[in-house]
Amino acid sequence: AAAAAAAAASQEVRIDAEGRIAGVSDCGLDFSFRSFPADTVPVDARLIQDCEAAFVGASFWLPAHQEPRCELESLARAIFRHHTRDAAFDPGAAAAANAADGSSSPSAPVSSASSSSGAEWWVQVRHADDGQGEAVNFHWDKDEDLVDAVGVNVHPAVSTVTYLTSAGAPTLVLQHVPPFACDNLEGVRGGVPAGWLSYPCRGKHIAFDGRLLHGAPRQLSRAGDTPAGYLRVSLLVNVWLGYKPMGVDLFPEEELRA
Repeated sequence: AAAAAAAAASQEVRIDAEGRIAGVSDCGLDFSFRSFPADTVPVDARLIQDCEAAFVGASFWLPAHQEPRCELESLARAIFRHHTRDAAFDPGAAAAANAADGSSSPSAPVSSASSSSGAEWWVQVRHADDGQGEAVNFHWDKDEDLVDAVGVNVHPAVSTVTYLTSAGAPTLVLQHVPPFACDNLEGVRGGVPAGWLSYPCRGKHIAFDGRLLHGAPRQLSRAGDTPAGYLRVSLLVNVWLGYKPMGVDLFPEEELRA
């Protein structure tokens, strides 16, 4: 905890009036909710196996300029590139204030793990007896380590979900943005003016504003969505521009060889 607080103290991030990282709101990104049809992403048995192996309760980083080393990183890069194709940003910029050595010098070497723009990716695997209630709790995507260290919310520019199977709970995205300070409980409360519901379908992809509240409540599943022995597998990719979340690193090299 002390190390995280020290790293946070050396980090600098500017937030604009919309609650986004400075420069993101007007860089050309599309923040609307979008749904891409089934089979947008090709899925095979090997990809499902890779997801099950990578489901370790952690997210991983792929810098915008780095070549992928496995199929999951290739998908993460393709998703990042699709959603940033019209955006103005520097894919090779160093996250100087967020570098591993804490240096804030513009001349510090750019390591692949500290590029300030890239894809944060992870997988979710849900099934009937997983002990998780077969759902994903409502949450805001954010720099989790920064929340723990200093209690502020910094969000990705765009959040995405790619369904790799056609079973399980739907994703519910709510038009509700949290306050910058996590302890501002009044800012967390309030009405929700709009929402979007997306049911899993193999190869389907959705994207939405990275500041929005979302989850996968099993209570909204339809009849037949959770048959005996079902498996809900999804790939989550967050688009970050001009900021790398703390404590999120490249997928371990030793796991690539496994």
